Amino acid sequence: MSEPILKATGLVKEFASGNGVIRVLDRVDLEIRKGESAAVMGPSGSGKSTLLSLLAGLDRPTEGEVFFGGASLGRMKEGELSRLWGRRIGFIFQSYHLLPALTAEENVRAPLDLAGDRDADAKAREWLAKVGLSDRAGHRPVQLSGGEQQRVALARALSPGPELLFADEPTGNLDARTGREMADLLFALALERGTTLVLVTHEESLAGRTGRIIHLREGRIVPE
Repeated sequence: MSEPILKATGLVKEFASGNGVIRVLDRVDLEIRKGESAAVMGPSGSGKSTLLSLLAGLDRPTEGEVFFGGASLGRMKEGELSRLWGRRIGFIFQSYHLLPALTAEENVRAPLDLAGDRDADAKAREWLAKVGLSDRAGHRPVQLSGGEQQRVALARALSPGPELLFADEPTGNLDARTGREMADLLFALALERGTTLVLVTHEESLAGRTGRIIHLREGRIVPE
């Protein structure tokens, strides 16, 4: 069995509210192995997106630690985390998060430029071709459909060749047909690259395509 690429121990996440403190995650332990695909499912408010943000290092836990490749994300400085996101960890957001002033090609090229990749132009064009958007390379996000924007986001996340890819409701803003096409593309490209995939979804059909389903309820992992 492969070694864990990602490990979370005792994760707690609390937020201040007018009535005190809300505990969104409560002592979560989790391991994701290299090459694995896993889906996080649960009712609204169960802590799914919060867990994904902590695992990706986009947010810090109130308690506990997240380890990527044996290194603690919580002990990394911002510069180290930025390099990690730019090269080894990719993230696809439900709302795309494309830079509105940049074209599709420039959005895909952005992480490659930040990483100092000398082949950034060629790789950006290659990845746009992989997601079927070569003819939309010069279009800005406002000129693209939701499905096209999500394809650009997928190309941007995968272009640096990350070892681990997170996806938060990757089909949540898409119609059924476009969502299926996006899922097909996501799994095909992750498999082609041998990328470890962790996604949050409320769609059982999408979760069923992964090798493992992690159920969250009231901030805790529960048995299937």
